[in-house]
Amino acid sequence: MKQDVVIIGGGFSGLSAAQRLLKNGITPLLIEKEKTEGGMASCHRVNDFWIEKFYHHFFTHDLNIAALAKELGKEKNLIWNKARMGFFSKDKLLSLTTPLDLLRFGHIGFLDRFRFALFSILAKKTSGHDRLDGLSAREWLDKKIGASAYLKIVEPLIKSKFGMHADDISAAFLLGRIKARVKSRGRFLEAERFGYYAGGMQDLISEFSKKIQSGGADIMLNTEAKEIIVRGDCNFAVKTDKGEKIECEGIIATTPVPVLKGLMGPRLPGGSGFNYRSSVCLTMGVRENLSKFYWINIADDKIPFGVIVEHTNLVPPSFYGGNHIVYLSGYYDNQSPLYRANDEEILGCFTKGLRKIFPDFREEKILWWRVAREPYATPVFMKGFGKLLENLNARLPRGFYMAGNILTYPKSRNVNNAMESGKNAAEKIISSYGRK
Repeated sequence: MKQDVVIIGGGFSGLSAAQRLLKNGITPLLIEKEKTEGGMASCHRVNDFWIEKFYHHFFTHDLNIAALAKELGKEKNLIWNKARMGFFSKDKLLSLTTPLDLLRFGHIGFLDRFRFALFSILAKKTSGHDRLDGLSAREWLDKKIGASAYLKIVEPLIKSKFGMHADDISAAFLLGRIKARVKSRGRFLEAERFGYYAGGMQDLISEFSKKIQSGGADIMLNTEAKEIIVRGDCNFAVKTDKGEKIECEGIIATTPVPVLKGLMGPRLPGGSGFNYRSSVCLTMGVRENLSKFYWINIADDKIPFGVIVEHTNLVPPSFYGGNHIVYLSGYYDNQSPLYRANDEEILGCFTKGLRKIFPDFREEKILWWRVAREPYATPVFMKGFGKLLENLNARLPRGFYMAGNILTYPKSRNVNNAMESGKNAAEKIISSYGRK
């Protein structure tokens, strides 16, 4: 089999890469190991609706998502609402929706509250990602917001996500996260506005896939890449679990680096030093909402998950037959007992933790539930990550490019930026073909 370009991975980065290639006269073949496209944006089917396996929303400045919805004739499906943010610490659930809430935050002194509130207002104008790549978040924020604010607000959240690597997480990564949130506010004292695609991500993914296939691209679902053969620049072959050997001049790999190392072995130079954290996400349909908040960060290591997302505090329960949708999610090492627990154990552990925040919650209120796991949910963005990534990309042969969540750095790791990474990889392929 001979193809122009093979794209490995059918998430939004892979689909976006395929779309950009098609628009420039290059026909790709996309290989996806799962039965449906979408990657971490794929969905559970519950009753008569779809719901994402892992929580998703859009920011007001997510231009790639807006452009895609418009191109598909679905721009009216994008809905936008203000979202309230909570913070659970020291057995108290507090609001951290606006800078004014920070000024009322009683866990730190007033001067630190003021510095943090001012920082959250000015962060979107902060630049210097290259300089911050070599600094840890702690080294940077101790000077910006004070040690007390860092230790009591920021550090618990970083530890929840990155575990033992928390002290070495890149300041550039954290700035990208903060800027994404600050830019999503209208006026500086308002709550953030988040978007969602009415009908769910599965509908958006399906329409996107149909458009790509109607443009001439092939998508092979339920097909896993097993080996990548590199003969030289723009000269590759991909072997699949179906026995095919696909010759190609270009490859875009959206897989995590450890998976790519398994496909290439020693042919992947500079592939060491990339660590990942796994995720477990319990999605529940419940009879009533838990709180007024869309998003609650958990700063308590006695609770087994790091965030509560009440999806139907952003969009109406009527989208889901009146069910209120709640996500409980956390990051773990993939060998940890909790990550390796079975679904029923996850349900019991997470609902027990939920009762520490909402004592009145009972399992009788659960209408249905699903558990999703992802072994490579997020790269560990340690200081110097940008240089590490630059070194890896520089050593790949011409015609071989990466995309996906690792390439969103230092921007926020979300669907919009994953799409951008796919487009960027496609542009490099186009350049290597000498086509415009």
